[in-house]
Amino acid sequence: MKRFALILMVFTLISCKGASEKQIEKSDELTSQQNSEQTETFTEPYETTTSGNPAATETVQKDESNLHDFTHQINHREELSLVASIGNADSGLSELFSYFDQPLQTFSIDPSKDTVITGAQGTIISILRNSFVFKDSQTPVTGEISITLKEYYRISDMVLANLSTMSNGEILETGGMIYLEATANNEEVELRPDASIELKFPTQNKKDDMLLWYGSWDESGMNWELAEQATEMSERIYHNTDLEEPAQFPGGDAKLNTFFRNNLKYPNDAIEIGVQGNVFTGFVVDKDGRIKDIEILRGLHPSIDNEVVRAMEIMPPWNPGTINGNPVSSRITIPVMFRLNGGSTENRASAENFEQIVSDETIHDINIEDIRRYVFSTQQLGWLNVDKIINNRNPRIDFTIDLRNNSNTTLRMILRDYNSILIDFGRERRNYGFHSVPINLHAKLVAIKYDNNQYYIATKDIQIRRNYSPKLEFQLVTMAKLKEIIEELNEYSR
Repeated sequence: MKRFALILMVFTLISCKGASEKQIEKSDELTSQQNSEQTETFTEPYETTTSGNPAATETVQKDESNLHDFTHQINHREELSLVASIGNADSGLSELFSYFDQPLQTFSIDPSKDTVITGAQGTIISILRNSFVFKDSQTPVTGEISITLKEYYRISDMVLANLSTMSNGEILETGGMIYLEATANNEEVELRPDASIELKFPTQNKKDDMLLWYGSWDESGMNWELAEQATEMSERIYHNTDLEEPAQFPGGDAKLNTFFRNNLKYPNDAIEIGVQGNVFTGFVVDKDGRIKDIEILRGLHPSIDNEVVRAMEIMPPWNPGTINGNPVSSRITIPVMFRLNGGSTENRASAENFEQIVSDETIHDINIEDIRRYVFSTQQLGWLNVDKIINNRNPRIDFTIDLRNNSNTTLRMILRDYNSILIDFGRERRNYGFHSVPINLHAKLVAIKYDNNQYYIATKDIQIRRNYSPKLEFQLVTMAKLKEIIEELNEYSR
């Protein structure tokens, strides 16, 4: 059997410089097997739950074969007791939206522990211990809590769930929506009046002035109201090397080396194929010394990368960095070397060796800070949305659509220059349409009709202008084709 040793080189802690100044150059020892997806985690006393873990149960996604089966069922409504009990034509649209809605992800948590949940699409929910009470009695929850989550970050997912971005007639631009609820012993629970949870919404195109909104359904659809504490959280994370007293593992680098040596194991599958080299991990030490936002900046092999993350998760709290004697949060990078074939274990800190494999130019190419997030604190569960009112000063008009003889139709307008979904004002008048739309904007109309147990869709690119009422031409579609057409909206909007 091969002889091997694990060399742990914990060097002088190097700041990531806000994910924009340095890049870790590829070492000769790095293999091509790298883990392309990492899950953001918190260290102890936090517990981490993701939709990929056994603790999380995600509703099975619908596949194209199911689409065919579902269409067959709709066309034979007498076989569906639920549909038969509803007994009206509009139920076909309700069934459509229910079928295509995002899967419900379920997480089980211990309310006595600080917990971080990561959704399938990247939403991160941080919950402090003892935050929940039963809604009716207001008594603390002591048993297991079930957290359920739905995520909506694509325009197509929102349209297929019958969602929109409107607030009392105002047009909003969205950065993502979620639905969040909690139960214990089949009873609804809520946050204590003095408690809150932290929400992180992922985005590749972060925009200024986004706020948190709460949603509720009314007769016209989803309506959003601005949260009382809507402003994005802005706790600054410093570069560790910029601090008067940098964050430090208790006992310094030598003790950190000892911790890794005692807690890391070289995975057998990596040994068998001869994987060795450096793993670069980044993380934040918050002002309380807790470790969070653990990331693999440059990995070697899934087993090795996961082993480094596992060790980081059980790491004890650090001594936080300080400015003017006050503790602050700071970002840190540590390299860990895995070496085969009889190398000796090295415990000395060596900033010089580390600098030889660090470039000052493009660390942002590999740093996860490229995946930015909107961060908010909320005291309320339910429908939550990152939005802002669109900034457009063009004159506004009521824009009507010629849809006569097309009842049982739902109509949406997607604004090309915004992540905005407008909901029609329904059959208030002879035609369908939209209130108070800025003129000269480019948009796409999407209408879905249910008639005689079949689905039809019509789309049209338009420009908002006065004295213009476009006509729509419907085509009969299968469920699979309908979904394909709706997903094209993701390329249309930005």
